[in-house]
Amino acid sequence: LQLSRHSFSSIGGLHLDEAGHDPSWAVLSNPITLKMNELEKLGGVVVKGHPGPFAMTTQYLNYLTEKSMLHLRENPNSVDDETEARDAYLSRHALKATAGHFTSKDDKNDHKLFGDDIRFGNILVDPETFQITAVLDFKFWYIAPA
Repeated sequence: LQLSRHSFSSIGGLHLDEAGHDPSWAVLSNPITLKMNELEKLGGVVVKGHPGPFAMTTQYLNYLTEKSMLHLRENPNSVDDETEARDAYLSRHALKATAGHFTSKDDKNDHKLFGDDIRFGNILVDPETFQITAVLDFKFWYIAPA
C-alpha cells in the first residue's frame, strides 16, 4: 500500500495542520489506539495523560506499559484469578525492562502510519482484479514505531 511509504519522526496522532500557507499532515498529539480506547471505555483508565507525541520509541513503550499496569491495578475484573493477575503483572514488567532492546541504538526510527482497526469491513477491493482500491475508517490510525 502507498500508505506505508510515508515516514514520520515522532509517534502519535496524525492531524491536518492548517496553520501555515500550505496545509500538511503533522504528528501533534499522543496516539489513541484501539486498545487505549477500550481501556478507557471499558477499563476505567484515563489514557489521555501524555501531553503530545512521543519523540522516542522507548517513551511510547513505557507509556503503554504504564497504562496497562494502571488497568491491572484499577480494574480487578480485568483478570480471572490470582495466577492470571501475576502473569499479567510479570509480563508488563518484562516489557518495560526490555523496551530498550526493541529499538535502535539512536532510537530515532522512521515511524509509519499504522491502523489498529484494519479488517475486511474497512477495505474496498476491486472484484475483478482483487486490488485494494480504498481503506476506510481511519479512527484508530496513528504513527507507530516501525
